[in-house]
Amino acid sequence: MIKIIKYKTYIFFFTISLISFFYSVYQSLYNYDGFHSGLVLFSADGLNKNLIPYKEVFIHYGFLTTYVNSLILKLFDNNLVYIFSATSLSYSASLFILGILMKKFSSQNFSIIGLSIIFFLHPFTIYPWHSYYTFLLFNIFLILRVSDKLYFQRISYLFLSSTILFNESFKYASFLILLFDFIIQILKEKKINFDFFKNLLAKLFLYLIPIIIFFSYIFTNELFEYWKVYSQMPKVFLELNNVEFYEILVHFFVTLKNNITSNLFQEPHWLIYIFLIIFNILYLFYFFFSKFIKKSLLSDNNLALISFSSLVLLFQAAHSVTIFKMSCGLVVGFIVLFNFINSIKDKENKIIFFSYYFPSRIIVF
Repeated sequence: MIKIIKYKTYIFFFTISLISFFYSVYQSLYNYDGFHSGLVLFSADGLNKNLIPYKEVFIHYGFLTTYVNSLILKLFDNNLVYIFSATSLSYSASLFILGILMKKFSSQNFSIIGLSIIFFLHPFTIYPWHSYYTFLLFNIFLILRVSDKLYFQRISYLFLSSTILFNESFKYASFLILLFDFIIQILKEKKINFDFFKNLLAKLFLYLIPIIIFFSYIFTNELFEYWKVYSQMPKVFLELNNVEFYEILVHFFVTLKNNITSNLFQEPHWLIYIFLIIFNILYLFYFFFSKFIKKSLLSDNNLALISFSSLVLLFQAAHSVTIFKMSCGLVVGFIVLFNFINSIKDKENKIIFFSYYFPSRIIVF
């Protein structure tokens, strides 16, 4: 009994994850999306028929997404439900990791509240989509990256780059996150020496390993030219829609505004997403203000990395502003938000802030 009480927070995290997983699988039995499910099945089945990826099989997002799905089909008699189960397991595992991260950076109570909010925003998977694989790998990267052990920190970069192989459009986000991470590590060091650069090079080398393996496979099988055609898909998308990239970004924020002004009562959850975006932007401004103006040594690099990442991961929803894409990236910003609430020293101010924030989120649900 004492042990149950001791681990009650983790039991809660696990329970939320289980509910998400089983309900995701249950609803998948009665919900079929011809486009998403059909595309997943077509690509995975192509690999199982020994068709050549990129040359004879359409790899829509990432090679490893298609490869993992093909293995699942082969193991479970071509049953789509098991692919849905794999993506559902990925999302539920992500919820569990997010709970651990919020507990690490805030408190037991705030982690329970924070995970509950994330769960109610997007309780279960709706497609057998690569976004859930990507989200899991990114959360694994985060929990290893913020570890106190250097070994885990280094290993984390393997997961950051492996994510690209599940979603090739993630390469831009991955590079920006890596660059930001290295910059804040350099800023943190009072004295930059050989050991520091050796550590950075070790991290960079581990980051490059999955990419090197992938391109070795591509060149060995003479698939580079075919892969290069696929890599032009974002450019083709812009040309087909006759838009520039900046217009996509403008459209993203206009859509968010419209969702709030026109659908506030039907879809009030967009308020949470807007709040998270604004909060994390302000947090990053404060972080750099503390670094360069106040010369503070107390600013947390890990939280800055999480905050920056939550904003960068908005790229997934740039062309299609949907809940599941917002909840497979931006929500990591809750870690920073609840750390901020927990850090308020004046108990009365903390109560005032939280008494405003939490009831407003309940109303949104």
